[in-house]
Amino acid sequence: MQDDNYGRLKGKVAVVTGAGTGIGRAIAMLFAKEGAKVVCASLHASSCQRTADDIQEKGGTAIAVPTQVADFKDIQNMVRKTIEAFGKIDILVNNAGIVNCFCKVGDVTEEQFDEMFNVNVKGQFLAAKACIPYMVENGGGIIISTSSASAMVAQYSTGVYNATKAAVLFLTKNIAVDYAKDNIRANCLCPALVDDTVINKDVFAKAEADPESWKETLSKYPMGRIAAPEEIARGALFLATDDSSFVTGTTLTIDGGFTCL
Repeated sequence: MQDDNYGRLKGKVAVVTGAGTGIGRAIAMLFAKEGAKVVCASLHASSCQRTADDIQEKGGTAIAVPTQVADFKDIQNMVRKTIEAFGKIDILVNNAGIVNCFCKVGDVTEEQFDEMFNVNVKGQFLAAKACIPYMVENGGGIIISTSSASAMVAQYSTGVYNATKAAVLFLTKNIAVDYAKDNIRANCLCPALVDDTVINKDVFAKAEADPESWKETLSKYPMGRIAAPEEIARGALFLATDDSSFVTGTTLTIDGGFTCL
């Protein structure tokens, strides 16, 4: 998995939630390429196992742990499996997230509201809560949370999702403040639309059915395209290494200029 140009995470143990597809998978693959031992966590056993298998086939080290991030027992199991396999936790990538509806705020059901907040916010809180004690014991660590450019702007028919991502942003800032003296750095990734992500499947389905709507979507991006998952992963790598040693409590917006307009 490694060559002479890689190894910036050699000796590190990284837990990546939502590692089965899209951004999480890209981060898991890149971190393994850089020498990390990776715990691939995902709601679906088949997808996180596929990521772990692909890492191993390329010479890296990884295990798969199916995890429902909104369930603290599952999170505790994920952490237990990590410690059993690798003995420590250096990096947590809080990436798992969902969108379960595209509709106006008044049309969101209570069940949809609860599910989005449970997965997108509570899930990140629970994972951080479970991993932080091991990081403190180990003398420090890195927490990278996937928020969104949607945390910074209002958008039609995604109000509750946007609210969850804004909550993630400020939860992460407060983790950074609370644990700075424990040598734990916490930062957010804020991507806009990303190709090959399950969370955006409805957007891509609409684009395929209506090419003109896709042109309108791309017009909101000064760079004229959306991101590949690997481009977001490279941002995560920056936040996971000493290249960002004085960066904590901030947001790394990777959006092709979307939030500039």
